[in-house]
Amino acid sequence: MTPQNSQHHQNLAVLREIVGDEFSRQSSNVTDLEMLDAVRPRYDQNPDSTGVLVRVHLNPMWLISDHIATFIVRNPDGTFTAFALSEVVIDDLPGGCVKVWGFQVLWDDDYEKTIKVWDACSNLDDLRRKRLSLPRESDKWDLYQLAQRVWSICHQIAEILEVDEYTLEEDVPSIINRILQCVLLVHIGEAKVEKERLVVADRENIGRELTDRNVPRVMYATGLWLQDGGILGFGDSSFFRPTSYAYQRFRVGPEYTGGIIEKWIDDAKGIRSKTKALDLLNDIANSGVSYSGSIDFDWQDIYSHIPGFCDDLSDIESVRKIVEENTHEYAVAGFAMKDDPSGRPTYVYLIDDGQLFWRSWSPER
Repeated sequence: MTPQNSQHHQNLAVLREIVGDEFSRQSSNVTDLEMLDAVRPRYDQNPDSTGVLVRVHLNPMWLISDHIATFIVRNPDGTFTAFALSEVVIDDLPGGCVKVWGFQVLWDDDYEKTIKVWDACSNLDDLRRKRLSLPRESDKWDLYQLAQRVWSICHQIAEILEVDEYTLEEDVPSIINRILQCVLLVHIGEAKVEKERLVVADRENIGRELTDRNVPRVMYATGLWLQDGGILGFGDSSFFRPTSYAYQRFRVGPEYTGGIIEKWIDDAKGIRSKTKALDLLNDIANSGVSYSGSIDFDWQDIYSHIPGFCDDLSDIESVRKIVEENTHEYAVAGFAMKDDPSGRPTYVYLIDDGQLFWRSWSPER
């Protein structure tokens, strides 16, 4: 054993004793900073330790890895050593698991990447709890937002770890697929897991018939999906008919990172025809936002940004008058727009008959 390795083992022995003691003292809600403040003075004062304890990371989700905690020491030679405490399950031992320590030397670049990945993962436990707290018949909008937040985290980690669009599926860092599964799949390590689906489709696979008959239980992230986004779907296939999607599926990608509603507003500003307006409004209707109980959504916040929007003709009474005169249906919301400033207005309106959908009508008809 080299003198350097000998010192790492000595530092590990010091940490093992201190950390074991502090874990027995601290509550289960102890934070990274609180554990650092508790362990660092004792480590610094121990005559057998070298280097400076600079970072503590308490794993927010044991499902992602078996690491319980990681302690990083800056060594006198400028390198870093990560000392990791893990829990290994052994079925034939009393108690079922044992705690194991290990260490790895990190150079500056590795240390910086490790810290950035930890920071990116800081909210995973909250997202997992949110997923588990959602009822079986959840608001589609809540699931949509969850899907985009999870994609954004995976995208951020991919950038940190230098994953590009040409990275093969088998070369994507395993932490990314573990995050997708641990946050979005309800049943992990249980029999019911076979009924769930996790679908990841990049632009080259979006056109596939992604139904419960045609997708594997779990699909994995590709470099292209992590760069450009695509489809992220998840759900319980036992609730779906063979011809329907076996999951809730959502479009995710970098264009939604600033907010899904903000993306819709930007799209509205670029619309130049009623056909494109209908496409956008149908996408919004399909998102479930208009009937979500978690957001006070107003359609006008979107369609008022469409060029050609006629504010003076778009009050709800005017819209309902047009609808009643020509279709005898009740408009929930609607507006008037002109494809051509000199042309006649087209009314686009929303009808509620158990579903939400858009229809357009022109006075010329």
